[in-house]
Amino acid sequence: MTLTATWLKGQNPLYDLPISIVWEDGRPATSKEFHAHHDDTQVREDTDGRQQIHIYPEIVAQVYYCPFGRVWGMHGTE
Repeated sequence: MTLTATWLKGQNPLYDLPISIVWEDGRPATSKEFHAHHDDTQVREDTDGRQQIHIYPEIVAQVYYCPFGRVWGMHGTE
């Protein structure tokens, strides 16, 4: 099930806490759940310029961001 964290436009997801964290079924998530699944992420920006991180706890991989190339990547076990 997807976990979505949302930041306001101008906030930095690397440093600022999200304004909203919810599960795909609409249930609010705790900050503990957010931190437990933070590595299973995909960053998106909506039409208002807000940034969201979509977290997929069922994916087993290491997600990383390359600030030099400004890209996200993922390392798997295979």
